Amino acid sequence: MEEKFDGYKKVIQAKTNEDLIQIIQNKTSYEKEFVNLAIEELKSRNFDVSAIDNPQFLEKEIWKNLTDEEVIEIFVNPDYNEKSRVALAKKEIEKRKLPLKELTAEQILSKENFRNGEYGRYMWLGYIVSFAGGLLGIFMALQYLYSTKKNVDGERFHTYNQKTRKNAKALLIISFIVIALIIIMKIS
Repeated sequence: MEEKFDGYKKVIQAKTNEDLIQIIQNKTSYEKEFVNLAIEELKSRNFDVSAIDNPQFLEKEIWKNLTDEEVIEIFVNPDYNEKSRVALAKKEIEKRKLPLKELTAEQILSKENFRNGEYGRYMWLGYIVSFAGGLLGIFMALQYLYSTKKNVDGERFHTYNQKTRKNAKALLIISFIVIALIIIMKIS
């Protein structure tokens, strides 16, 4: 029983405040000891758990305990957060009198970066492997070409930017040519 309790304690300590509140609000889905540990953990994090069954509790307590940087992070990265959460972040930013205009510009830039994709950091390795005749070059090229990511609205975007995808096409061609040459050399 003591091992189970210690296991619960480790799990609870690793949970976010939101997760702990969800556990307490859905206490019928969890064992009593687990819920009690969640309550104690929230108390240790200076939460007032007396009104936890109130539906607005989660919203008020979580936003109250977030740092300015955490609130800004939610606001400027709308593609990684639900619309309602971004709207709440905007309200919190206004309430804290943070520079909303500057943050809106940063949010637009963040959206563009998400949608444009990132640069493939290991493209150089792909070229080396492709010239060496490895199948790994083909797999890397396909990963760079067809990998997508989804924002919270369900829209799909390429994970990698246009330049990386162009390089990936070159990797694919090089890999196929080198593999074909290797096969021809083996046959003759």
